Order: sequence, then structure tokens, then C-alpha cells
Amino acid sequence: MSLTTQIIRRGGSVLDHIGLGVREMTEGCDWFQRRTGVQPWVIPEEGGDVGVRSGIALLGEGPHSIEIVAPDPAASEENPLVQRLRALTEPRLQFWYIAVEDIVRFDADVRASGLPFLLTPQSHRSGDGAYEYKRGFFGVPDMRQKAFAVPFVIQWITRPDRPIPESAGGCDLKEVWVEHNEPEETQALFDALELGVAVRRSAAPRPRLTINTPRGEVTL
Repeated sequence: MSLTTQIIRRGGSVLDHIGLGVREMTEGCDWFQRRTGVQPWVIPEEGGDVGVRSGIALLGEGPHSIEIVAPDPAASEENPLVQRLRALTEPRLQFWYIAVEDIVRFDADVRASGLPFLLTPQSHRSGDGAYEYKRGFFGVPDMRQKAFAVPFVIQWITRPDRPIPESAGGCDLKEVWVEHNEPEETQALFDALELGVAVRRSAAPRPRLTINTPRGEVTL
């Protein structure tokens, strides 16, 4: 099985979910609602050792989504993600994920193709047991970065199955792309995986997203 056929595509897009960083959850969700007319649903449990809280705005009928990510008020100041979120002056996309059916097979095939990939050895499970996943990275991510242009890879062992209110729906994906200060290398990786995602030159790496919303087209 080729690498490209292992990547799950929904509605023609490889995007599974994308993280919009905010410095405080209520403030961030209110900002998103003003921009889009859609009110994200805040997941009720605390972030635990991850150090963040999450809210969800669905893209289309789901399950792909925009994840609103804010620091947990109780999180350690030593957590690099928490530091980055608390330093934000405005909401900003932080990371994005593509999904595969079998990440162990994907890891083996990526390595055989000569591409750099790091598979985390353990699965991650939420405290309430609502979801469990495995993930991996192309290269070794530097958590001090302001954002990640290259996608993380996820295999959902148990995808969250929570009742999400209708108010969290109403956005539709138009385009996902990334900006990078060294676009050629990143575009070569995306082309090898046939992601269909453009890389545009910019001063710093970050993912970008254009969505259709009840208040018109919005680019994040």
C-alpha cells in the first residue's frame, strides 16, 4: 500500500483537524464567534498533563474540525505549549493533523521511502476514556516554534464520540495551505505524500485555513 493511499481524505481534503491557539478559552471562542457566526463547543474536562483546554468548531458535517486550544489555568509555566499560547496577542493557527488508518504501517513505509518520521511509542488516552490515539511527526518538532507548518500524523484508536451542539457547526472548509520561510523543502515533502496542499513563502512557518462561514469567507 502506498503512502498516499494510507492517508485518510474526507471531502477531497487530507485535513483531520487544525489547532487555533488562543490565550484564554472564553475570549478565544468569543473572537471566533464574532468572526464566523459559529460558537465553538468547549470540551468540559480539564487538560490534565497536556496543559490545555479545547473547544470544537466542526467543518462541514465533521469529524474534521477546528480545535480551539487554550492554556489550562492550572497548567505549569514550564510547558512550552502553554508558554506559547499565553504569549499570543491574537488567535493564531498552531498545528494541523492528517490521519491514517495504521500509523505503524505508515511509519515503516515512510522510513522505507527515506522520509524522516518519528513515531511516539505510546498511545495517548483522555482521562475520561472518550478518545485514544497514536501520533507521529515528520522530523523532530521543536516545541519552541511559534507554529508548525508540517502536519502531525494521527491514528484514532477511539475517536471522540460526544454530542456536539448544532451551534458548533456551520463552517465549511475551502482551502488549507501552509506558509514557510523555506518552502521548497516542505513542498517536496507534501508532493511526495500527494497531500494536495500548497506551500507559500513567508517569514515564518505556520498553517493557514480559509473557511466558508455564516458571515462569509474567513481566512485564519
